[in-house]
Amino acid sequence: ERLFLCCFSIDQNSPAVTSWSESPSPGAGPSAQALLSASRSVVVVDQQLHVFSRLWCLYEVAMARQYRVPTIVWPHPAIEDAALQSVVPQINVQQASAADRDCSSAVRAAIRAAVRAGELHPGFEAARDNTADRTDEELGAFLSDRLSCFREAVVA
Repeated sequence: ERLFLCCFSIDQNSPAVTSWSESPSPGAGPSAQALLSASRSVVVVDQQLHVFSRLWCLYEVAMARQYRVPTIVWPHPAIEDAALQSVVPQINVQQASAADRDCSSAVRAAIRAAVRAGELHPGFEAARDNTADRTDEELGAFLSDRLSCFREAVVA
């Protein structure tokens, strides 16, 4: 079994990432290629909850969602549920940060394209509108669902 560990897997300064950012395609980056061969994806949440504000991490989540890779959110043991529940709905792709600002707009565009290409979260089917950008809400809903899966697995 191959696991993809979101937040640990991409070196933003590698030549593969730099060359991808020059001609972006959602399936061309190293994260997307790794996800395609993964049987599961784990979003590891650090104690400061930075994973939700890191652009490349949101890209990896969007790719996992698009490729339907089973995903689970694995929070740091010191994080309380209330903190996670308050941060996840506030995901903002436009404000998410990346070390390399030159490729940020390409990564944001790839995230939006991946979210549009994937299935809508059940709560948003009726709201699909090509003029509305629901990227943040979709990623937040997806991560909330994945967090629920983690809780169920831990309790079981």
